[in-house]
Formats: sequence, structure tokens, C-alpha cells
Amino acid sequence: MAEKYSRLAFDENYYRTGLGDIPYDRDIQGGKWLNFFSTIADQVLLNNDISRVLEVGCAKGFLVECLRDRGAEAYGFDVSEYAISTVRNDIKPFCNIGSADDPSQYNGVYDVIICIEILEHLTEEMGMKAIDLMCKHTKKILFSSSPDDYEEKTHINVQPPEYWDLQFAKHGFMRSLEMWPEQVVASHTVLYVKEEDLKIPAEIQMMEKELTRIEKLYPIKGQEEEFDIIKAQLAYELDRVIHKKSVINTKLKYVGTEIHTLNNLDKKTVSNDVDLEQMQSFIFEKEVVLKETNEFLMNLLQTINKKLVYCHQSFDEKALLWEKGKNNWLINTCVNDPLEKLKHENEMKRFTRKPLISILLPVYIIDHRILRETISSVRNQTYQNWQLCIVYADKKNRDNLSYLKTIAREDHRIDLMCLEKNEGISKNTNHCLKMARGEYIAFLDHDDLITEDALYEVVKAINENEKADILFSDRDLINQNSDVRSSPLFKHAWSWVTMLSANYVIHFTVMNKTLFEKIGEIDAHCDGAQDWDLFLKASEFAREIVHIPKILYHWRVIPSSASSGIQAKPYVLEAQMKALNRYVTKSGFDASIQRNAMGFIQLNWHLKQRKPFEVVIYFDEKYNEDLLKKTLTSLENQYCKPKKVTIIVPAGFDELKLKLDERFTLLKEDSFKKLGELEVFKQPSDGYLMILCAGVKFNSKNTTSQLIAWLEEGGFEGASGKIINQNQLIENAGYVMAPDDQLIEPYKGFDENANTTYGSVNWYREYLAVSEACIMMKPKCFSKKIAEKQRLDRKNILEAQLAICTEDDVRMVYDPFTMIETFIPFITPTTNVKTSRQDSYYNSAIWDWNRDYLKKNHADRKAKLLSGVKVKTGAGIEIGPLTNPVVTKKEGAVYYIDHTSKDELIKKYRHDPNIDITQINDVDFIWGEKTLREAISRDLTFDYVVASHVIEHVPDVIGWLDEMNEILNVGGHICLAIPDKRYTFDYQRQLTTVAELIDSYLNKLRRPSPRQIIDFYANAIKIDTYDAWNGNIVVEKCERFGSEETGLKLAQTSMNEGIYVDVHCSVFTFNSFFKVLETLFLLDLLNFRVAMAYGPEIYSNEFIVVLEKLPQIDNLEKKRRIQLHSLSRFRNL
Repeated sequence: MAEKYSRLAFDENYYRTGLGDIPYDRDIQGGKWLNFFSTIADQVLLNNDISRVLEVGCAKGFLVECLRDRGAEAYGFDVSEYAISTVRNDIKPFCNIGSADDPSQYNGVYDVIICIEILEHLTEEMGMKAIDLMCKHTKKILFSSSPDDYEEKTHINVQPPEYWDLQFAKHGFMRSLEMWPEQVVASHTVLYVKEEDLKIPAEIQMMEKELTRIEKLYPIKGQEEEFDIIKAQLAYELDRVIHKKSVINTKLKYVGTEIHTLNNLDKKTVSNDVDLEQMQSFIFEKEVVLKETNEFLMNLLQTINKKLVYCHQSFDEKALLWEKGKNNWLINTCVNDPLEKLKHENEMKRFTRKPLISILLPVYIIDHRILRETISSVRNQTYQNWQLCIVYADKKNRDNLSYLKTIAREDHRIDLMCLEKNEGISKNTNHCLKMARGEYIAFLDHDDLITEDALYEVVKAINENEKADILFSDRDLINQNSDVRSSPLFKHAWSWVTMLSANYVIHFTVMNKTLFEKIGEIDAHCDGAQDWDLFLKASEFAREIVHIPKILYHWRVIPSSASSGIQAKPYVLEAQMKALNRYVTKSGFDASIQRNAMGFIQLNWHLKQRKPFEVVIYFDEKYNEDLLKKTLTSLENQYCKPKKVTIIVPAGFDELKLKLDERFTLLKEDSFKKLGELEVFKQPSDGYLMILCAGVKFNSKNTTSQLIAWLEEGGFEGASGKIINQNQLIENAGYVMAPDDQLIEPYKGFDENANTTYGSVNWYREYLAVSEACIMMKPKCFSKKIAEKQRLDRKNILEAQLAICTEDDVRMVYDPFTMIETFIPFITPTTNVKTSRQDSYYNSAIWDWNRDYLKKNHADRKAKLLSGVKVKTGAGIEIGPLTNPVVTKKEGAVYYIDHTSKDELIKKYRHDPNIDITQINDVDFIWGEKTLREAISRDLTFDYVVASHVIEHVPDVIGWLDEMNEILNVGGHICLAIPDKRYTFDYQRQLTTVAELIDSYLNKLRRPSPRQIIDFYANAIKIDTYDAWNGNIVVEKCERFGSEETGLKLAQTSMNEGIYVDVHCSVFTFNSFFKVLETLFLLDLLNFRVAMAYGPEIYSNEFIVVLEKLPQIDNLEKKRRIQLHSLSRFRNL
């Protein structure tokens, strides 16, 4: 890294050699740089409302050129006179010579300023000035600066990303959540966006404290694979340091010898002056070498240190996000909920089928406490029609034996058999099976737990689907002490291809007993994988296999348990291969199962003559011959080659330099109006059709053969593989459709061997759609769906797949071991396909679908406020939405209610600079001082009420909640956003007590009382929320809203003239509100429970509580238990 800045360094030689192996030139490698900046220009204009753009450091003006060619008003400047001299002639008027810290280069306001790899070339002082100028002239900055390239000779200000975050934050600019910059430009690229009204210095201080806290709470874990790579890189760097140190030591030793010689020479005679001068010159040269080497070592060590810091922070962020998702999951999956239990009791009365379920429990060597917990989880079931079949094979443990005999005597539903010796898991389970009298058979390991609603959920599913022969649920892990739940697996519908990868259906699994009449007993030859073998066999005869998307099973992690890893039971591996190969052979597949070098189970289709296939290649963006060449070369290297290849090139294509034979047909997009005109789509062959995006490359020579086999033998409509980018990160591993028709790409942006709450990316899957960058298809249906489209692109290919699968009830297959590399980034397309049925591969509980989802899916304010509310299908009321409703009319059937009409609201706020009166919403109901039921005036009921910053204004909170109860359906929600006094102008006011609330309730207040008005004006003060969070409030220095005198006058006016004085009648903190609720529940003054709650987010001034209306509960103690239990979930927030 250089020490000084020089604008003269950026000459012709710099652009020829200073940017790596590829010269920075317009025509190099078929226009590589122009293609790169074209992609950036497209994304800038696609992802932003952009018309006026400035590029700081525009070099040869390639990006300015691309933006102007697309209609944008783009400008640029660069310090290099040489670079500006090479700008395209028609673009030169818009590109100037100038430095990033020169104010004269910034003219007016820009929609976005782009600064790519510039500030590391400037001094730190110049960089700060450039940031200041950029921030003054725009609200969006697309920015990148190399975080670790210290060796480039013009880099004098190399900094990690968090350094730039801090500098931009000082000007009120924060990272956006958009992912395209790092996907399109470079991994360290970010879009900074101006955040209005932020008190940044205080936030930075608080965030630094929070970072320190987080670093202590969340040590880096689960990142072993990534750290192995980093460790290897750093080990290499360290070897270089050690080598340099060795060289320096040798040189120092040599120099020491020379100095000793020099001293001897000095003592001899003056006649040796000439020799002495030569020796001094030699020593000086060596000292220069040593100094340069020392500088190199210091820079190298600095690089290593910054890499370690950046890696630590990057992984810590990922761990924190995952931890937040896990905590939300734990809160939302509350166990032993008494209200849910009450609902289940009522629903079970309506079941038409109440089958006996026999639970098979083979018991061997197990801790006594754990065994008791396992059996208690059965005896605590809300569904009581069960039989527990226990076979015990450890007579040495007298405590367990005595306990089992006792409960078998006490409970007629428990049957016990004692074996003389252990016969193995399969034979022991078969003994259990012979004892079973039930219509259905459930499986339970002796160290695991089932949730108390497990059998209820199973029987509910049986009543909903009379053909359900196999049922399975989601599961999680539980520790040895039963106090920590972790590692949930949120499953999808049954899939035989996924079963080839993992026995994912296990725990909790229930089967119709009649299936055993067809498949026989459990095979003891597969001990260790006997359940895997059993489920595969049973699936051939099951009428329906039903997935229950709820965790019903806690799989315990103890040293001898399979849940602790395959090393716990090494014999399992052989049993797995035996079971899987037996299934493959019986299915008639010309394939074999094996465990690959990474330890993953892989199906290998045998190479043989397959039906012929044709290929169509399209371009995702502009024509790029280098990308096309990569794809064609990869295609030619396949064992199974296409009989014909059609290449569709963009309209602006000039000529093809590649030499192609008669198998290849070149078509321009403007040579046809619809794809149905092309022969390949007009008359689809009996073979197969492969669609490829130019720029993909196969990592194996048998890719086409493997994909064809999935269609030919597997019976799928289409097949694709794992698409990875050059960083070995996943670009696509299939698509899942959420209920709102949002497309989700599982694992996108994760490591190529990622594992999430959805399972492993290396599991085979069936999907509604797979990657449109490389897909082998049966051509008949696809040709029909694509025929009316004007062009072949990713969006149209994806929509065609979705239409085929949703209309024809077929599936595409994802093969994780068919690896396909791409040289272009993919942005998830937006489709117009509406699905008529839910994608059975979607599971709503998953929080880590992909990297983008992990970052974005932590509930925002609106999502928190509407927790549990079905806006799309329910009817709701929003109180006082004014200009900014939480729920819009477009989103669902919502009514707006306010204290007065829209016209009166316009009059009230016409002089308020903070309110745009043109945006005030229509008022459906006027509440005023009437009751809510009177205001609505019709016999309407609702599913939810939204009240954001309303409850604190209500004179009678208890009566107000009673009115909500009257209009809500059972199970309906009140969504409350409530100011927390610690961060608002209520800062020094006293907390509202239960006694005060009851007083207002008994007096049936319809307007604020004199006490409430006077207390507000006497004690409310103006504070800064950021200062409150940082503990910097000095009450004596705060401006007051009024005084006791002001409050008294307004209270008298209210009493005498009937004028409504709007104040905060109640004052709460998060904890005080819960204490108030607890007392009101105990006094039976509310008919609600807490459904969800969120404490104040950092620098916010509110907390959120969602209340749920209870059904009629005559037993007061039962009602209190339900209400108090709902509070316990949120005690520690």
C-alpha cells in the first residue's frame, strides 16, 4: 500500500497493467468492461427511480456511456487526463477532469451518485471530504471500496466495510437491504440511503455498545467450514511472513558480520578509506532493503488482522440474525398453552373418527429420569384414546423395570413386555407391534418426547383426510436436561426423491396398521435404518401421505442417540445403503445409491443410450460471445450431446465469430414475433428439450445424461441442478411459492453445502420450478406454455414451469449433485403466475430460506403489529389512521374509524406542517363519545382492531377494551402500539396504576378527567428519544409542555364547556403494562389473553402488544390460568 497520493499515477500504463490481468480497454475480450458496466447500468435503472446520475471516478466513461445509452442524464469526472481523453466522443461533454474532493465537480442534486473503487486511491482526508460532498448532493450512493487489497501500488486508504459504514452514517446514510449491488458489482458493494431525522452520533455510540454486548453473547459457531478456508488462507499468509522473517534474520546476521569486519578495517590504516567507503555504501543498500521488507511485513500483518476482524464481524452478524430467528420461533411455539388445550378439547368433540393409536416404545439402556419424561409426554396427551406398547430389554436396571411395571398396573392403556435379552431395535419394535390393538401405529424412541397435542394433531389430520395412511410432522432437538430446544427441521410434503437423500419424515410418524399386512414386519437386517426402510416400503401402498407442518416431536441429543451424529451409531451407514439400494432396485431404476466423498447420499443414473435432445440457448442480457463460448464448449464436452442447437441472439447482434457446424441455428430475436413460430417450439420432438442461458458451464461430463434420466426414468416434467457462482455460493437451488405468490429461492447466497431449518441443500427435491438457467424439459407442455411469448427469457421460462406444474399437477426435480456454474449474477424474477393451491414444499415456519430472507424477514413494525392477523381474509377496524394507515384498503376488508369526519380532520390539521391533508383517508365510522358498537351502528363483527398510539389517549382503558371485545369475533386480535414512557414526553410522569384504571372504569369516563389533564400538563417534558436511550436526559434542562396552571385552566374548560382535551391519559412501560394486565386478569376485568408482544426496539419509543379475544369460559380458574400463562411467554423481553 502506497503512502502518498499522486494523480499522475493514473496514466496509460496504469489502465493497461494496474487493474489485474485484463487491461481496462473498450474492446478487450469482446467488450468485457462494457458488458460489466452495462449490467450495472441496467440494475441501477431497474432498481431505482433514477434519471440524473453522477459517477465519481468515471475512468474512461464506460458507465456514463451505458447510462446515457439507456436514456439517463448521466455525468462523470475523473482525475486521470488520459482516461478522460479516451471517452467516447458523444459522451465527452458529460465527463470532466476533476478530483472526488473538488466541490466544483458536483452540480445540483442527483438521484444517485456512483463511486466504485475510488476512495481507496485517495488520502483519508480527501476521502472524508469526498464523502461529505457526495452526501450533500444526493440521497442514494452506490459505493464500493476494496477492503483488503493492500498490495495495489495506488491504494493508500484501504479500509474494511464497517469503516465506510461509520463515515457514511455520520452524514445520515445507512446501508439499504437491497442485495443486487453485491451480486452485480462486487461482494463489498453497498447502496447507502439517506435516513431522514436520524441522530447518528448517539446511534453510533449505542451501536458500538451493542456490538460489544453481541460479541460476548454470540460467539462464532457453526461456521467451521468457512473458517477452515480462512484459516488456510491466513496460514499461507503467515508462511510468507515467516519466510520473510527468516530472510531478514539471515541478512541481519550478514550485515552484523560486515559491521564487525568494518570495525577491524577502521583500526588498521587510513589507506583502506576506499574500501571503507564501499563497505558503507553496501551497508546503506542493505538497510534500504531491510526497511522495504519491514514495511511489507507491517502491511501484510495489517491485512491479516483486518481480514480476521472482518470475518469475525461478518460471521457474527449471520449468527445474530439466525439467533433472532430462533428466538422468534421459540416464542411462537409456546408449549403447554392452556387456551390451545381448551380449543382442542372442544374440537375433539366434533371429530367423527376417534381411532385408537398404538404407540410403539422399545426400551433398552436409558437414564431413569429421561424414561419417565418420555412416558409422561404420552400420558399428558390431550387426545386420550391411545395405547402405549412397551417392550423392555434391560433387566439390569431395576429402577426402570419397577417403574414400568407400576405404571402398567395403574394405567390400562399401557401394555408391558419384558425380554430376557435385547434382540435389537427392529425385533424389539416388532414385539411392540404384536401387542398393538390400534387402528394406527405411532413410533417413539425411549429417550424422546412428543408434544401434548401430538396425537390431537394426528387425529385432526385423519378426520380431514380419510385416506391418510402415513402421517409425519416437523421436529426439533432437545438437550439431555430437557431445557433447551434447538435445530428445528421444518419439512415439506412427502417426496420419494428427498427420501433418497435423508429419512426426513422420521419423528413424529404414524402409520395405518393395515400397511403392515402388505409389507410385513420391520426388517432386522436394516437395524439402524429400519425406519427408513419401513417408510419407503409403506409408501408404495399408502393411499395418502400427509405432512403436518407443526413440531410434534422433540428428538433428544445424547451421546448414544442418532440425533447426536452418525458417529454415535457407525453401523447405520451400511444399513442405510442396503435399504436405499433395495428401494432403487425394486423401483426398476437403472441406477445405484452411494455415499460420495463429502458423505452425502447420491443417486447415480447409469450412463446409457437415451432419447435425443435439442438445446435452445438464450441471453439473459446483451450478447456476449465469451459467455456463449463457455456454454458451447461445456456442451460439446458432454458424453450425451444434443442433435440440434438453436441460439437466440439479441436484436442488436452483429456477427458471430465462432465457427459452428450444421447442428447449430442462429436466430435474432427480431426475426420472429412469437416463440411458437420457431420450429423447436412449433413441432416439439419425441425427445427432450434443454434450455440454457449463455454463460452456464457444466461441472461434469454426464450432466445432460443425468438430467435426461430424471425425465426418462424418474418421470419428472423437468430437471435441473445446483447453480453456483464463481465464489462457490448458490445462485439457485429451485423455487418455492409462498401463499402470497411470492417466489422464494431456497439457499440462495449460501455456501454450496449449506444446511438450514429446511434441511440440506444436498437433498433431492421436487419443486414447482427449478432454475431457468439450465433445465431439461419434456417439450410438449413447455412448448404450449411458451408459444405465445415474444422472447425467451428467465421470467417467461419460469412462468411456463409454474403454469405446467400448477395446472397439470406435475413436478420438476432438483438434483444437487448436478453442479452448474454461472458467470453472470441472477436476480430473482418477478412473475405474474397465481397459484390455485398452496405449494406443498413451502413451510411458513422457516426463517432462513436464503441469505436475503434471513436479513429481511425479521419482523418489521407492521409485521409485528399484525402478528397472527389474516388481513387478506379477515375483516378489521383501524382506529385513527389519518394519513398513514397500518392496513390499506387494497390489502383487505378494513374500516377506518376516527373521533370525527374527514372534513373536520382536514380543518383540524390544515395548518399543521407535519400533516399532508390531501392524504387524509376517508372515515367509515365516527366514534366521538359514543360506544364503539353505537358508532358502527350495524351488527358487524371483526377479526382484528388496529390501534397504533391510541390506548394512551383513552380515558377509560378497561371500558375501551370491553368495547373491542363486543365487536370482535372469538380469536380476534387487538393490535396495540403503545408508547413507552422511558422514551417519550411522559418521561417523568408516574406510571398508571390499576387503581386509577379501575376508577376510570367505574366512573365510565368518556373524556379525560381533570386529574389526567392536569397531570399531563404539569409533568410532560420535551425529550430526545436518542438521549433517553443513552441515559443523557437532564430533567431540569428539558422544556415543559405546560404547567399546573395550564392544566387547571384546560381541565376547567373541559368541565364547563364540554371541550375534549386530548392528552396521554395513561402512562406505561413494557413491564408496567404487563403488571397491569396481570392484575386485571386476576380481577376478571378483561376477556383477552396476550397473543404476542415485542419490547421496544433500540431508539424506538414504543412497544407492541397483541391481545386475543377468548371464547366463553365459565370456569374462572381455567380462564385465569390461560390468561396468566400467556403473560409468562414474554417476561424476559
